[in-house]
Amino acid sequence: MAKSSGKPSIEISGWVWKALAAVAIAVMAMLLSQGASHENVTYLSVRDKAKLKEVFFGNETWTVLCVNQTTIDRPLSKAFQYSAKKFKDQSSFGVLDCGAKLSSGRTIYQRLQLKKDANPCIFVALPGEKPKQIPAKQANAPTKLTRYLKDELQPRMFEIANSKGLHSRCSGSISDCLLIFRSAVTGAGLLAKDVSKDHSEITIGLLDRRKRLALAGIDEVTALFFQNKTVEGDPAITRGVRIFTDDLNADNLDQFLLDAKIDSPDRPLVPLRKQPRVVSIKEEETAKKKPKKKAVAEESAEVLAEREARQREAMEAMMEDLIQEGSEEEEEEEEEEDAQEDIE
Repeated sequence: MAKSSGKPSIEISGWVWKALAAVAIAVMAMLLSQGASHENVTYLSVRDKAKLKEVFFGNETWTVLCVNQTTIDRPLSKAFQYSAKKFKDQSSFGVLDCGAKLSSGRTIYQRLQLKKDANPCIFVALPGEKPKQIPAKQANAPTKLTRYLKDELQPRMFEIANSKGLHSRCSGSISDCLLIFRSAVTGAGLLAKDVSKDHSEITIGLLDRRKRLALAGIDEVTALFFQNKTVEGDPAITRGVRIFTDDLNADNLDQFLLDAKIDSPDRPLVPLRKQPRVVSIKEEETAKKKPKKKAVAEESAEVLAEREARQREAMEAMMEDLIQEGSEEEEEEEEEEDAQEDIE
């Protein structure tokens, strides 16, 4: 007769196995669901000051879903998940505990004046603009949020007719801005839309045909690119401008902007130490500056060499003019300065 091992045998009935299998399936489904919801979404923390600076003061667009201690463990909004996939090329998407306190003692809700009871609470942070909360009625359904973001994330183009507009929306903004001179090309609006298809991260300003900038060598310039000099994704440390003197067309501007992104020495970034002024062009000057149709025949080597020399001289003159210290001190908005202090 075989001896007993002394250990009691445990038999698990069939219904227990079925129950365990059901739990395992439920857990796996939950994990798969959570994995899908995290796609294209970055989880942000108020402790990561560098990342917060990138979100609020950087050159990228961010769409952020606010959570708090009550909602932080809940599944992400379906409308937000859907938009994160659909608009992944136009915006970065993040989730942030907006109830957490900043170094100032205020929460993100308080800092941005958000309605924390909104369900869901989502805001958009566009470069150079104050973060804006999406109305709850527009954020609670995929179709509504998609429609809202489609309009909000459209390439930003605007007309510039005076110095104040140039400074606030282009040369003095924290976002990168391409300024196209309407007087240098026919169909500037269509050109701007064409360029924005591949460069949706920048804003585009169109300078009134009857206006020009009070800068040396401006006659040879057809566009300017105001850009923040960044290091490893940190917020801008230097505001500068790159000078464009070539013919205005989509291919030339595309290459110009690509060169700017890699900081090409062929397109040097000139430190912007004074703000350019917008002045009116006299009627006779406007008539003289109207773009002429070029002859089909190619320009001779002598003409090209003369043109390039003239453009180089104009660029050098403008660079020298731009880097001179301005006589007027730049005004900083108290609200922006206060916001910077919160996350430093």
